[in-house]
Amino acid sequence: MSRVVAIANQKGGVGKTTTAVNLGASLAVAEQRVLLVDLDPQGNASTGVGMSPGDEELEGSYELLLGEVAIADVIYETEMPYMHVIAATQDLVGAERDLLQADDSATRLREALDSVRDDYDFIVVDCPPSLGMLTINALTAADMVMVPLQCEYYALEGLSQLVGTIERVRASVNENLEIHGVVLTMFDSRNNLANEVAAEVRRHFHVYETVIPRNVRLAEAPSHGKPVILYDASSRGSYTYLNLARELLEDLELAAQSRADVWGAHWTACFRQRRLPRNALRRTAPRLKTCVRAGCSRACEWTQRLSRSLLPRFASTACSSRFWFASAPQKTASRSSPESADGAPRNKPGSKRSRSSFTS
Repeated sequence: MSRVVAIANQKGGVGKTTTAVNLGASLAVAEQRVLLVDLDPQGNASTGVGMSPGDEELEGSYELLLGEVAIADVIYETEMPYMHVIAATQDLVGAERDLLQADDSATRLREALDSVRDDYDFIVVDCPPSLGMLTINALTAADMVMVPLQCEYYALEGLSQLVGTIERVRASVNENLEIHGVVLTMFDSRNNLANEVAAEVRRHFHVYETVIPRNVRLAEAPSHGKPVILYDASSRGSYTYLNLARELLEDLELAAQSRADVWGAHWTACFRQRRLPRNALRRTAPRLKTCVRAGCSRACEWTQRLSRSLLPRFASTACSSRFWFASAPQKTASRSSPESADGAPRNKPGSKRSRSSFTS
């Protein structure tokens, strides 16, 4: 049975979509089967994984909520084999009006997701920046809410309204709903206001230890239709979202080796992209040593690879890990080629998912 995570905050521009896309991608590299559901009429989460919300032939969350299609017909593959998406279309902007006319308007999404929950480990829902029927549907279907929060006072004031909405949903249609935590985004430790807001939030809510900083690569990735881990796996943005995924997995106790899985996938992605940060060994060795002490042989294997990566000729060494970063961009691969540079088949974003797509 999957966990449905709603990424919600009624204030716009706080990093909801960035968190939904990159958290989902980071969970996917830890071999968690992820379904990303885009409920934002802007369709940015769909664009961020290579979909085209403006495509007239595309069917997505709008048609699903109105009951016009089966959920299996609107689930599409992405570049990441462990991540699927239900895209937003331009028609979603009218969903608020159309849902108000239905008796079961608040439970449409939950009823649709029930049939595929066993197929995924996580279902991540990107909510619109409002507290309308789309957000209500997401909260009704969710097991937990993750709240991205930019460290500014306007964002802090809106948090109380979201808490009130969550309480009303819990009292009426979803008694198991909980706020799992607040994610501090676009954080700048040099800013006194950011530090004050962060301290205030920590006094009242559970705040994840991982803080998402401002990062150029994180901002550039959506323009290329990729999560940041596919765009630049060695960037600070990729590093922090992998940390957030590890923290979520450990909090939920879903994977005894989640720390090793996530960090191993991180460096596999770096190797595939022929990138490695100079301070990689210093920054990662303590975490890998912890895994080795716990008896994780895979962490030991990655430690050896990390050491070899400091050799000048390592860039020509192929990674033997079974991680599925064959779809990561390769400098030697043609854009039009359906295969990566090492011969592994790529996933085509926008193609319908198959039942066997998660099997190795």
